[in-house]
Amino acid sequence: MLLEIMITLSIFAGLLTMFALSLDTAEDDRGFQEHLDLVREDAQKVLLEVREVLSQTQVVSGFPIVFPGNTIGAAFPALVHGPANVNPPTPQCQELAFLTPSDADGDGWPDTNAGGSIAWSGNPAAVTCVGNADGTNRVRLVAANGAARVLSRRIRSIVIDDSASTGFTIPLSALRITVYYDRDPERPNLPAESLQTTLLLSRDDLLP
Repeated sequence: MLLEIMITLSIFAGLLTMFALSLDTAEDDRGFQEHLDLVREDAQKVLLEVREVLSQTQVVSGFPIVFPGNTIGAAFPALVHGPANVNPPTPQCQELAFLTPSDADGDGWPDTNAGGSIAWSGNPAAVTCVGNADGTNRVRLVAANGAARVLSRRIRSIVIDDSASTGFTIPLSALRITVYYDRDPERPNLPAESLQTTLLLSRDDLLP
């Protein structure tokens, strides 16, 4: 009888252990999913904000200009910044310089020139990527006046392509924005997740 009781207790203890382990696993899975939801929401926010800003520009005066890696400062010293992190096999950050409508009177409406066309800012704005100590990157929007705003503090990479940099797989006046983000911060070797959108710019250089 004592042996049977001991066997029963042993089996019961084993079942309790398995149950506790299953609860831990479920909690870990739930925590991972919550993290993934948060980083996906952050990546989506960046994607939408960048798209919204770039929807206000046009193909004009040689802009927008794509800059792979940390090369934007060589063309525009005012946009010099610290290096971005590179996380293979995720593509390195690809930045963009673009013009924004001038708004000298601050009324929220674009200024126009004598011919009635949009007057563009003299200095370019930019979407840039700056490295963090943990190997991730933060995305910044730099306005034409030099003011910088951080759109995300923790993504793997942002890649902004024009038609040429895609091998002309998108229209000539289009931009493609891709945001890469970590699936699991504890396992940076995992392939990055990504979100992508494409927008078509109007061409001020073709207007009469």
